[in-house]
Amino acid sequence: MDRFLSRALRLLAAQLVVLTAVIHLSWGLPRAAVYLDPAALELYLSTSAFPDPRPVLFVLSGSAVAVGLVAAWRGYLSMAQAYRLGIAMMAVYVVGWVVWHTTGHGQLLFGEAVTGVGGGHQHQAGLVATIVDHIVTLPLEAASKSAEVGAIALFLALLRGDPDVADDDRFPW
Repeated sequence: MDRFLSRALRLLAAQLVVLTAVIHLSWGLPRAAVYLDPAALELYLSTSAFPDPRPVLFVLSGSAVAVGLVAAWRGYLSMAQAYRLGIAMMAVYVVGWVVWHTTGHGQLLFGEAVTGVGGGHQHQAGLVATIVDHIVTLPLEAASKSAEVGAIALFLALLRGDPDVADDDRFPW
């Protein structure tokens, strides 16, 4: 891979990662702010209801992605480290999304469906049907998952072919 192509792929990967961070932060911030309301905290503490953990996780992970981008841009991470962390974070998003939507929105982890922000509906279809349903009917999720999978593919290609990655840092590990 030549330097021009690797720089173009890096730019595209960075744009996909920024899109992912913006989607997660824009969805998570307003919903996480709800949990700062004393009435909401009292409800969750006084009942067996478990709040939806996604808003807080989205804010934390979206912020971590933004910090990772800046760290890579400023040279605090090597290209190989940045690509590997990018692959890991995007994979966590995709796998977490699949697990969340195919295990009853928290039933697997908490014994009952998570209540509050964003929870509530159940999926009776199988794994593939549930995933396809979300991708087809929810454009924001389609954009998010497309950006994440695209970033993984680009990071893998860059990890293998970027001339700025040392030979002993190349894929496969």
